[in-house]
Amino acid sequence: MHRWGRLLQLESHEGRLMSEDLTKKLPRTDSEKITLILTTVQNLEARQDNTDLRLSNLEKRFDSLDQKVEERLYDTRPIWQKAVAAIAQLQEGQTRSQEGQNRLEGEMRDIKISLRNVVRHVEILNDTMLKIQGEYRDLSHRILDVELEHQKQRNSQT
Repeated sequence: MHRWGRLLQLESHEGRLMSEDLTKKLPRTDSEKITLILTTVQNLEARQDNTDLRLSNLEKRFDSLDQKVEERLYDTRPIWQKAVAAIAQLQEGQTRSQEGQNRLEGEMRDIKISLRNVVRHVEILNDTMLKIQGEYRDLSHRILDVELEHQKQRNSQT
């Protein structure tokens, strides 16, 4: 393919097939060649300007989006700070609750031990009371027997 064929291909908007020989349509004089080159360069410049415009629009949209994100971050930053502070307070409260629960568990163990000791003392006291009741009954019977004996002696003396 002739070196000018590539320029014609860039200028073409119809998307011709590569097998088509574009060199047949090339200008013959130097003036026509220069005009073709200038036209091609102008078309490239126009495309470049269009691309620059599109890129400029994209940059504006990106800047706008970036600004919106910053504004939203500014809006949500205090919320996040409050949330972090609240979480820290919750963690401190949970730590204090755990410490209090550990203290209560220790006190419960002490109370259970003390309660076992009280139950043991009550059992000992109960056993002692039963012994005393048994001895009281024996003494009561003995006293009754003695009184009866004494009464019989009195009755026999009279």
